[in-house]
Amino acid sequence: MLSSRQKKILERLIEEEAFVSLADLNKAYQLSLRTIRQDLLEIEMWLILGESRYFRRQCTSRRII
Repeated sequence: MLSSRQKKILERLIEEEAFVSLADLNKAYQLSLRTIRQDLLEIEMWLILGESRYFRRQCTSRRII
């Protein structure tokens, strides 16, 4: 399960039309780069492990890299 912070980061990644850098996330959430990297890894695992079935159905036209 994602934390509320991780959900906010994921929403930001989905809503942006361009790439989002670590520096952008650092400025937006005032987190350390280490914390942002860890959150991104946890978001990636959440997506890979299929815990995001509902999310995938709702956002089929989105691509997260």
